Amino acid sequence: MGDLVDLDAYRKQKIAEQEEEERKKLEQAEIEEIESMRYILSSILGQLGDPKKTGSLFYVPMSDDDYFNHYQFESGYNDDGYYESTWEWDGFEETYYLERDDEDE
Repeated sequence: MGDLVDLDAYRKQKIAEQEEEERKKLEQAEIEEIESMRYILSSILGQLGDPKKTGSLFYVPMSDDDYFNHYQFESGYNDDGYYESTWEWDGFEETYYLERDDEDE
């Protein structure tokens, strides 16, 4: 007599293998999507932190005293009833920062 094959067990095994294969494909797609998002986020954050690329963000370290003596800040309602804030400063003096660097050395 030939070998008997349980068709129901064979069918269940094939379905389980297909489900496992689909799960692995979805898992791999999720991993690739996460890596892609990490790359994009890293690129965005890297460009935001580089003033040569954005031209808008920069950091000049100064003490609290220097900060509050250098900038003037006012907030309040204007004549039209809108709340607004303004920053005023004396202007950028390159020699001020160069002199401070010389003092640090």
